[in-house]
Amino acid sequence: MSSRNSYLNPGERTSALCLKKSLDMAIKMFQEGAKDAGIIKEAIESLIQAHPFTNIDYVSLCNPMTLEEVETLKDETLLAIAVRVGKTRLIDNCLIR
Repeated sequence: MSSRNSYLNPGERTSALCLKKSLDMAIKMFQEGAKDAGIIKEAIESLIQAHPFTNIDYVSLCNPMTLEEVETLKDETLLAIAVRVGKTRLIDNCLIR
């Protein structure tokens, strides 16, 4: 829904869908018992890198109050991602509970 999407060509727009897919995947992994931030990050990075035109700026799993990176997901964790799709920088985030 971002206005930045207007900067994407059709191929880049298709690749940009990987941001939402990665957020959904991380939530599902947590719900299925994954708690290791490193494993979840690796899965997110692999999913994003599998799409053309993408270049990851960051994937962060952190405490939503302090923004300190976490090693283990507990009660609530903020997942924040920034990815360049073509020349456009897209960001997204979600709370994992």
